[in-house]
Amino acid sequence: MISNNRIVCDLNKVQWARFFYRNQYGNIVNVKPTKPTVRALEFDPDEMHINGIETLISNAKRFNLLDHWTPEVKFQLTANHSLTYTGKKAVSLWKEWNRRMFNKK
Repeated sequence: MISNNRIVCDLNKVQWARFFYRNQYGNIVNVKPTKPTVRALEFDPDEMHINGIETLISNAKRFNLLDHWTPEVKFQLTANHSLTYTGKKAVSLWKEWNRRMFNKK
């Protein structure tokens, strides 16, 4: 797997693409979670921690446990090669690939 946002990809040569989000631990989800997560598990931020003194969100922040989700897109090319882009570049390439694939006349 090549992960470099500086490589130029001809979107006409892409066989298929997959867009997903990855956290710092390598967990993958198809849709970005709407609630805070720890190790890809969502939780209610207002729920109280077991110690009864603080909320779950304050506890997760104190121990630096919150996930940071990064968008990624994987393009499968010919000859079993693939390219993976991350961040803003992944979002823009995903939108462009969808435009080319699904807005054909």
